[in-house]
Amino acid sequence: MDKQIYELLMQGTLYSQRNLISLLIDRSESKQSNSSYHSIFQQFLIELKVSVATPFMMVGPKRGLSCYVAGFLSNYVTVRDYEKQTELLKSLLQDLDELHESKRAILKMTTAQNLLQITEHFGVNRLLARNTNGVPIRFYFVPYGNRSINAAYFPHLHLVVIYKNDLDSNSNPEYIFMHELGHVVQVRMTKGLTNVPNSFKEAVRGMFKPCSEEVLAEVFADCFSVAVMKGTSFEEKNPLCVTFLQEHQTLLRDYFSSISKVK
Repeated sequence: MDKQIYELLMQGTLYSQRNLISLLIDRSESKQSNSSYHSIFQQFLIELKVSVATPFMMVGPKRGLSCYVAGFLSNYVTVRDYEKQTELLKSLLQDLDELHESKRAILKMTTAQNLLQITEHFGVNRLLARNTNGVPIRFYFVPYGNRSINAAYFPHLHLVVIYKNDLDSNSNPEYIFMHELGHVVQVRMTKGLTNVPNSFKEAVRGMFKPCSEEVLAEVFADCFSVAVMKGTSFEEKNPLCVTFLQEHQTLLRDYFSSISKVK
């Protein structure tokens, strides 16, 4: 069984990853332990040097999906409650069911690295490098479209996943990438996916119509993307840079520049 698990993981296709998760679900539903496979998933990540302590590691399209799956499975297979483990595994399988073949291009890793150089120049990389538990940030490039999202941030793994953009032809992958980094900063400051710093609410008072905290979290990420990309070679990749008033863009740059200096 160990060999089968590893081979499915190594194949890295959407089909093989679905089969892998389905196999584990069958075992969990039959109350057969999957905990011994934890070491397989960890070893796989170690072999690809994903488990090292260095932040800003990137895994390209060839191994992006299998690393994504291995990262989640290494946590799920150790859950002792079989019902809970089955629920988690089925949730992961549902996430994969959202993926599909796509002819759209995925963000180039070299472009992502250039965008990270911009955030470093802006001074926010210390907020990105590790989460509050000290986990280094990772970037996985998954070569499929997603029916629900263009990208995602998973705080507990401190992981940003990039998909092919099939949802919005007006959104450039560079803007999407920076938007996700905005969520990383947001969670780093508030420890919550839908929480927004009070300092941000005060800074943008009057700029936007009243909205829910969840929507405001998206506003925060968008504002971060504008502040960091404005005045760079990537400005034209962010559609919001031409819609925000100049005075608001200046305000946002000042705000995000100030939080980068707070210890």
